[in-house]
Amino acid sequence: MGYHGSTSDAVQVAVGDFGRWQAGISLLMAFLKLPIAWFQLSIIVLETHTDFWCARPHSYANLSVDEWRNFSHPRLRNGGYDACRIYNLNYTNDDVRDASERRDTVECQSWEYNREVFKENIVTEWNLVCSRSVMVDIAQATFMLGVLLGNVLFGIAADRIGRKVPLIFAIGLQAAAGVLSAYSPWFSGFLVARFFMAVATGGTMIISFVLVMEIVGNKWRTTIAILYQIPFSLGICLMAGVSYLQRDWRDFQFTLSAISAVFLVYWWFIPESPRWLMAVGRDMEALRIFESAARWNNRDVTAVKEAVQRTRSEREDFGGDRKATLADLMRTPNLRRNSLSLFFSWFMAGLSFFGFSQTLSKVGGNVFVTTVIAGIIGVPGTLACIYVVRFGRKKSICTSHIVTAVSCLLLIAVPTGMFPGDWPRVLLSAIALTGMCLTFPALYVFSGELFPTVVRNVGLGSASMFSRFGSILAPFIKSLGYFGNFWPPLIFGCCSLVGAAVIYFLPETKNCRLPDTLEDGEQFGRKCIQDKENRNYIQVSQQQR
Repeated sequence: MGYHGSTSDAVQVAVGDFGRWQAGISLLMAFLKLPIAWFQLSIIVLETHTDFWCARPHSYANLSVDEWRNFSHPRLRNGGYDACRIYNLNYTNDDVRDASERRDTVECQSWEYNREVFKENIVTEWNLVCSRSVMVDIAQATFMLGVLLGNVLFGIAADRIGRKVPLIFAIGLQAAAGVLSAYSPWFSGFLVARFFMAVATGGTMIISFVLVMEIVGNKWRTTIAILYQIPFSLGICLMAGVSYLQRDWRDFQFTLSAISAVFLVYWWFIPESPRWLMAVGRDMEALRIFESAARWNNRDVTAVKEAVQRTRSEREDFGGDRKATLADLMRTPNLRRNSLSLFFSWFMAGLSFFGFSQTLSKVGGNVFVTTVIAGIIGVPGTLACIYVVRFGRKKSICTSHIVTAVSCLLLIAVPTGMFPGDWPRVLLSAIALTGMCLTFPALYVFSGELFPTVVRNVGLGSASMFSRFGSILAPFIKSLGYFGNFWPPLIFGCCSLVGAAVIYFLPETKNCRLPDTLEDGEQFGRKCIQDKENRNYIQVSQQQR
């Protein structure tokens, strides 16, 4: 993933930290966050909450839905109906009103659905209700497992054969698998196609981000890493718009997949990563790309060739280093504590964000409006992170976690249907998602500054992997709403509080020299404090003079 020290600085100075060339490629890579958002959160539409009840036998077809449910479905404690069971109607009494007085019930074998919002989704098509409702959670957990596998497989492929070819392959696989999932006649086929789509989504996610980080200079990496996330939020809004126009899940899935296929044109617009080319010794190919970049950025092209030659010499003198592994993060006590704390915080962030996002259709109000609001608030939330992190990385993450936790817990106190449009619940959900949108980019910046240089890539990769583990578990936390609507927001709120508590005990990284070696990482907190004390001492001395 690049070189140590000055081996990459010379070329970066010659090309420029950020110019038209970097901006163009970064924008193209950021657009890939659109399909990433569509497919990661399409479950909001695919399994949108739909009222259902046991199907009416032919002999009771003359009863309205309300009459049928009053007559045949057992009442629940909250005043609703048990849509999974029905009173045993096999009796001889001619008075149908006496059916509700019978105590014996049987499980429903077929159902009817309210199709006012969506004509068809995966729940209504394959009857994923009652005892089969867990299949929806399995579908989303399988998807997140595929994303995790895609991160790993395409990450390995990108390191071995380059960034460009695996990225284009992932885009093609994503679109093809999406189309197959849209036309699968069986739920098992839908799961398999969706799993391959998830693997491809994980590939586009990891490669696009790596490519951006490899072309942008150090001064811009924090800002671009945050801005890169904005199209994800816009993708949620576009997804809601497509679902409003396409009320059948197959049409919805096909439309998103067809649009994602357009990104195959990137083959003619993006270059291979010049840093990767230099890393594998293909310096002449890298030189041509760097020269093109210099022209786009109005830089001296001749200086680029000299920088590449100098970098090659420094690389040969520097020699090959042993590649960092996950074991290096566990080698010393302080670094091990910091690493485990970050991994746990990433796990909690992934669990809360993806779990809470999947509950949007059950928050209340209009599902299209709620989803659009969730996407819109992600933009200012992400932009605010650029400013907020200046006050301290640790403070920003703790504050965002607390905002999320308080909003989730307040949701418990506001029942669905109490206000017109459920606006208090929608507002609290928006605030909670804003906190989550602040957490992820700030957590990335904080982790990148806390991990030493020699293990920074493996550290961030491992942290992101723990976030995927959280997203795999998230659907099952969401399904606890079956036992009570208060369970999901309660668990997500508590997870955010725990995440804030864990981060609180880590050292602040603002205005600190980043650790380079494992020894720096072990002494990071104490060194940073000492540097601040020395700086304060110098300032006091100057004032006394």
